[in-house]
Amino acid sequence: MKLAKRTRRRGALDKAVTFAWERAARIAASPPLASPFGAPRRLPAPSGASAFRLLTRAVPWTDPAPASPTPLGPNDVLVVTAEGRFFGGSYELCEQVRTRCAFMVVSDVFVSPAQIQRARRAGADAIAPIVRALAHPSEDLAELARAARELGLDVIPEVATPAEVTLARDLASERVFVSLRDRDTHRPAIDEVAAVLASAHEATGAANIEVLALFADDLPKEHAEKAANLAFERCAIHVAETLLLGSS
Repeated sequence: MKLAKRTRRRGALDKAVTFAWERAARIAASPPLASPFGAPRRLPAPSGASAFRLLTRAVPWTDPAPASPTPLGPNDVLVVTAEGRFFGGSYELCEQVRTRCAFMVVSDVFVSPAQIQRARRAGADAIAPIVRALAHPSEDLAELARAARELGLDVIPEVATPAEVTLARDLASERVFVSLRDRDTHRPAIDEVAAVLASAHEATGAANIEVLALFADDLPKEHAEKAANLAFERCAIHVAETLLLGSS
């Protein structure tokens, strides 16, 4: 993939993209290592015994908080943030928690297949590429998805516009993530999410796209109420509980 000139105002996501390219170059230059984990697992069917949780070391819109006391469960589906600039994540964090959950999605600003290979070595069962971070979304997302699926990983794109929902559908993705906060400003983006959900509902037809929401449980009350009411007949929204880890 190639870097392209950005036309929108430079925000947090663009800075994270620059950091991601630097990180991808370091990964590509490192000797390949075998994964200590087994084959990628399949996403378990939804049940009352499983929880969808986001695991991160930091959130950039709030002051540092103590580690979450909520324990991880063996049936949990974890979305682990590997992005380090704003969320304090790492692939080493993924390695630490992989055996403590039923399924692990690695979320990062993916710009290179080298990052996907590193995520697989860290035990990823799926990756969550941020479509908005890609310079050429259609071509770049297809390249990332191809690299992931060759390693046996599921691909759950993070989408922010109806056009990105269409890209996910074209990749035969059964699930998408939406961030209830703008990736550039970190402000709530509930109205934009409503448009994305409506698009997903219309685009899937008889198919079913499951929508998973990130960065939601600390929203201001009025935005949280809006988020709770976002649902469609074939397109329900599932809100993640955010688990904030200590820095040690």
